[in-house]
Amino acid sequence: MKKLLCAALALALALALTACGGQDPASSSASGSGEGTVYRIGISQYGEHPSLDNCRTGFLQGLEEAGLKEGVDFTVDYQNANFDDATATQIAGSFSSNGVDLMVGIATPAAVACYAAAEEKDIPVIFTAITDPVGAKLDSGNITGTSDVLPVAAQLELIRALQPEAKTIGIVYSTSEANSLYSLGVYEELAASYDFTIESVGVTAQSEVTQAIDTLIGRGVDCFSNLTDNTVVG
Repeated sequence: MKKLLCAALALALALALTACGGQDPASSSASGSGEGTVYRIGISQYGEHPSLDNCRTGFLQGLEEAGLKEGVDFTVDYQNANFDDATATQIAGSFSSNGVDLMVGIATPAAVACYAAAEEKDIPVIFTAITDPVGAKLDSGNITGTSDVLPVAAQLELIRALQPEAKTIGIVYSTSEANSLYSLGVYEELAASYDFTIESVGVTAQSEVTQAIDTLIGRGVDCFSNLTDNTVVG
């Protein structure tokens, strides 16, 4: 599903890039002008994970399906932040310094960093793999993207169907990711309607995840549910 969303988003972008091909060359940092314009796209992915990889693949596939060829119509500077916020900030800063024509942020921390680095120069930003773009303050300015908000009610229904005797759901979440805080809040809001309680433990790094799981097991949770949390699933 994420791959399809990213492909659709890229198709829309491709049309926009094509429309920009005839603009005044002085108004664009892309090399060349008119039909010879080669746009520079900086892609910042928060970390290597199949779900996030699909987003990048889908984005590039969408450009290809729109008739744009890498190396001819655009070039890509792909960078991986290895699930580190400071690295994501450095990557976004380098994109801004190098004058890319577009930044793509895959996952909330990467997108937030790109948005902050691009804002002063008004470089357009596309985000994907983000649960709560409004909560991440990515809802204004020269930015657009897709959300992967969780169907929490459906997940609670499924857990109840699979484990009719379960009472407590354990959730490990990253305290620094807006998407995780949002999803956890929805779980906590809806849990009572399905006769569940939520036990959660926050982490600040991947190295803390195992201990957090052990803590929840010690509290006697009946099952676990994952969020779209880049730190935890990474």
